[in-house]
Amino acid sequence: EAWQDAVNRIDAESGKLDGLVNNAGRSLRKSFQETSIDEWQNLMDVNIDSVLYGMKYCYEILTKSLDPAIVNVSSIAGMLGYFAPAYGTSKWGVRGLSKSAALQYADSGIRVNSIHPGLVDSALLNSGTQEFVEESLKAVPLNRVAQPDEIAQVVAFLLDTASSYITGAEIVVDGGLT
Repeated sequence: EAWQDAVNRIDAESGKLDGLVNNAGRSLRKSFQETSIDEWQNLMDVNIDSVLYGMKYCYEILTKSLDPAIVNVSSIAGMLGYFAPAYGTSKWGVRGLSKSAALQYADSGIRVNSIHPGLVDSALLNSGTQEFVEESLKAVPLNRVAQPDEIAQVVAFLLDTASSYITGAEIVVDGGLT
């Protein structure tokens, strides 16, 4: 209902939507055995179902724009095996959903890409221990976390007409970690 309300407001104000960024996410740093079914489902609801809802409900209004684009924010956890299986699975799901949407939405002129940030100075990263951050940094060749604006610049490029021939791409922004 919230997505439909948002689309109705956009339609009433401008009648079109040029870009959509799906950037919902929460973490769950637990093993398979430690993860309850409720925790698993809640994580999937936030990390992947929300991406589906955004693309599904915004599709029609995106088709009214000249060069509409969708950017789905995944994670490097969607590029490799990851120690937290629920989180990793959800981010692999965003990757697959983005690829499928790129194929299906191309005929409507909607570009769909995913980005896969590594360590970003954010509430999500800092929800763990400082030890987790320090240990993770050891694997980053650039030896630092990304700032949010560095990720935002990649998103802005993928929304811009400068990337008008890019769809179905997976852009990794991880300081060389993967």
